[in-house]
Amino acid sequence: MPRTLMERQAELLKALGHPARLFIVQMLAEAAEAAEAPDEAERAGAAGAGEKCVCEIIPALGMEQSSVSKHLAVLRERGVVEVRREGTRMFYRLTDRRVMAIVRLAREICVTQLAQAQRMLAETPQQGRQALPGGEVPPA
Repeated sequence: MPRTLMERQAELLKALGHPARLFIVQMLAEAAEAAEAPDEAERAGAAGAGEKCVCEIIPALGMEQSSVSKHLAVLRERGVVEVRREGTRMFYRLTDRRVMAIVRLAREICVTQLAQAQRMLAETPQQGRQALPGGEVPPA
């Protein structure tokens, strides 16, 4: 049964719907940007063509190898990343850097929502809050 465009979009967003996978995508985006850096010194420290070895991703996430592998598999199955084997090492890269626009927009939306929530809390009137023992009023 052919999948609709909306179903494909939902699958892509589900693949990005975990903090560990967002972290991996961010790492790979930074590797891609470093590989494109005009400065020779910056490029020298970058893995081949914007890649990261799974051996770098695991300690950066601070998770078990099996968990990281599962997250990478989700990203790979949804076409977000691709893998290249070199001997026993596996190197991952983003298949399409436009995915970072999605991640950036989500971050901007969250920052805006957090700022709005903070403003609402700051505007909450002091009346209605209970005084603590000793007469102190808790901060907003």
